[in-house]
Amino acid sequence: MNSFSSFTKTIAATGLGLASAVCATLPAQAFTLTFDPGFGTSNNQGTGATAQVKFNFEQKGSDVLLNLDIFNTTKGSSFLDGTNTAGATASTFMGFAFDLISGVSVKSFTGNSFFGNYLTNVSLPPYEQYDVGVSKNNNFIGGGPNGGLTAGKNTTVSFVLSTALSALDVESNFWKGFADGSLGSTARFQAVNAGAGSDKLLGGLLAKDLPPAPQPPVVQPPAPQPPVVQPPAPQPPVVVNPPVDEPPVVQPPVEEPPVVQPPVVVNPPSEEEFEYDRSKEVPEPSLLAGLGLAFGTMLKISRRKQNA
Repeated sequence: MNSFSSFTKTIAATGLGLASAVCATLPAQAFTLTFDPGFGTSNNQGTGATAQVKFNFEQKGSDVLLNLDIFNTTKGSSFLDGTNTAGATASTFMGFAFDLISGVSVKSFTGNSFFGNYLTNVSLPPYEQYDVGVSKNNNFIGGGPNGGLTAGKNTTVSFVLSTALSALDVESNFWKGFADGSLGSTARFQAVNAGAGSDKLLGGLLAKDLPPAPQPPVVQPPAPQPPVVQPPAPQPPVVVNPPVDEPPVVQPPVEEPPVVQPPVVVNPPSEEEFEYDRSKEVPEPSLLAGLGLAFGTMLKISRRKQNA
């Protein structure tokens, strides 16, 4: 069992419900695990040996059948561009080991003449320990290459897995585990005709077998909002000033210009009129009045004497 699988499996167990929901979006098909020096080799340089194992899952009642189609793909080159090898064209594939996902256990194993041994807690120095493995021999350390799977050949072994998960869930969890590195795997080769003569290779998923890259979420543009109508600002009350008692307007008197009478022209008397006629002169009023008063007084005295 690898050094980080316990923690990973604990996380996987607690997230089982989430994985079940996610797996519905994953492709319901087998995936292929590739053993290649580009993923890691026990030698300074890969010999050129390679292999592939195709994982096929099938529901069998309450169990899940796992068929492993095993191929020795040694051809002198790597599956990964830029990975140099010693160019081996011959090798014997002796076996491989891998981790199990959380929530499954091996109920039974069916092997063949190439891989007839089922092992648990498999150690493959310099690599880690794995949950299960299949091998030509009883271990991954000693023994000769006789009877192993040679270059260009293939075979199939199978496991019956006991689990409460569906085949689709088991498949998706294995696939994701090998993709993110939470599950590990290693293959062993002997009788390699180049380089060190033997090799141990780490397994991984090629780019075509990896889960699709997560797509950025589709951001919907915000729905148009109705325009915000601002209430009218309060207006200050209109102050009506009381009427101002204006003093009556006194019109100044119109000064009429004085009427200027034309001068009376007095014509001077003629010479004839100028001569004074004394015969026509009227006595002065005061003299007449005195005479009348004296006459009257005398008359009154005379009458009194007569009456006496």
